[in-house]
Amino acid sequence: MKISLIVPCYNEQEALPIFYRETKKVMESMDCDYEMIFVNDGSKDGTLGLLKEFAKEDTHVTYIGFSRNLGATFQLLPF
Repeated sequence: MKISLIVPCYNEQEALPIFYRETKKVMESMDCDYEMIFVNDGSKDGTLGLLKEFAKEDTHVTYIGFSRNLGATFQLLPF
């Protein structure tokens, strides 16, 4: 079984490292494959830079970056 965790982000520079670290601990403790898909919704702070760093260091992490804020509902719509 594979778990896909979709995480909407907007100006989360302060909270994101903590969320990532704690979520990774939980996911690694489970007996399944997983991925964390972060959706940056046009953040104006360092959120996108953090997501790029996480993805570079962790094969379980991918991200999508929007250049402007489209809202959480839009992020979860299937394309």
